[in-house]
Amino acid sequence: MDRFRQEGYLAGYTIAAPFLFWLELRKDPGLIVALSHALRDGSYSPGIFTERCGAPLDALWREFILQSAQ
Repeated sequence: MDRFRQEGYLAGYTIAAPFLFWLELRKDPGLIVALSHALRDGSYSPGIFTERCGAPLDALWREFILQSAQ
């Protein structure tokens, strides 16, 4: 788990998938579809997480780790 805490969502699908699932459940039920559309049409930026989930990606990651440790 330390590797995932250090590398975060960049460690690969093993941790990125549960993180995205958590975001979908806890922050924005339409996030995955919105990310998919943004990636396909070339409009993706990390700001989508702040807009849709209320915080920057790294802050959301820290929240995910804290809640996952409980």
